[in-house]
Amino acid sequence: MGELFTVVARHDQRLAERWKARTGENIHRELQPEDIEFIIGPIFQGKLEITQQQGQAIIALLEPLRVSVPAVKRLRALVDGAESLNRWRLEPLVTDDELRPVYTALGQGVVSKIRFKSPGTGVTYAPFDYLAIANLMKEKKIAVYESKVGGLTLFASSRGYYTSTKNQLVFHEFRNPDKRTALIVHEVTHAIQDWRDIRSRRRFTEADAFIAEAVVTRTQRGNSPQSDQNTATVEAAAEKVMNGLVNERSEDWNDAYTAVVKLMAQFYDDDEVKEDAKEKIKERDIYARVVSAAELTYSSAASRTTR
Repeated sequence: MGELFTVVARHDQRLAERWKARTGENIHRELQPEDIEFIIGPIFQGKLEITQQQGQAIIALLEPLRVSVPAVKRLRALVDGAESLNRWRLEPLVTDDELRPVYTALGQGVVSKIRFKSPGTGVTYAPFDYLAIANLMKEKKIAVYESKVGGLTLFASSRGYYTSTKNQLVFHEFRNPDKRTALIVHEVTHAIQDWRDIRSRRRFTEADAFIAEAVVTRTQRGNSPQSDQNTATVEAAAEKVMNGLVNERSEDWNDAYTAVVKLMAQFYDDDEVKEDAKEKIKERDIYARVVSAAELTYSSAASRTTR
C-alpha cells in the first residue's frame, strides 16, 4: 500500500479502497467528475450525518492530487446537497471561551468603522448594533454553531448562514481567521436586520451585509486594489462608509450603493425578507432594549480610549 492510501485509510478505510480500485493508487491521475462519484459519492448517499472522520479522509485524499475543475464542481454539488439536508455535525458554541472568536469579530476593534444608513433597507448600522447582537448571544437568545466535518465545508458554496426562524448563527470551518471574522460580521448584519423586524428585498439585505463585510475586510487588509470587479464594486461602497461619505443626499454614495444592489441581483433571488409570522415575540422590542444598553456601553468604552 502506498503512503497516501495509508493516510486516507486511517480516517476511512472504504474511501481509500475505492480510490485504489478506481485509480490503482495513481497519484498523478487527474480526477474527473465520474471519479468523484465513484470514490467519494457513496459517503453522500443516505441521510446519516457525515462524520468528521469522513471529511478528514476526503481532504487527506484530495489535497495532494490533481482535481479537474468539473470534478471540483461535482464535489461542491455533493457538499451543498448535504448541507441543504442538514447532514453536518454542528457544534454548539456556549462558553465565553468557545464564543471568543465571535465576540472578537463583533468587538470595537473590528466593527468601529461600520456606520451607515442603508438606502435600500432603511436600516442604520453602527458598531453598537454588533455589540447588541453579541449581548443577545450571551443571553442565549441567539445560538451559535460551528460545523465540524473535518474541513469538508471548505468546498461548500456558502461559508455560513444566519437563520431568522431559529435565531441561529452557523459558520463553517475556516483556515483563515480573518475570513472567519468577515463572515461573522456579514451574517450578524443579517441578524441585525432580523431583530429589527425589517421588510425588504433580498438584494438590499445582501448589499448591506456585503458592504459591512467589506469594511471589515478593508480594515484587516489595508488599502490594496482588487482586480476582481465584483469585489471592487462592493469595496467602492465600503470605502465611502470608512471615509464617512454616506450622507443620504450624496449622489456618489447612492450610486455606489446602487451598483452593489445590481450586483446582488445577479446572484440572489429577489425574495422579500420580512418578519417571520411564526415568531411569538416582537424581536424589535427586545432589540430596542439591548441596543440602547449596547450604545451606552460602546460610548463609554470609546470615551475611555480617547482620553
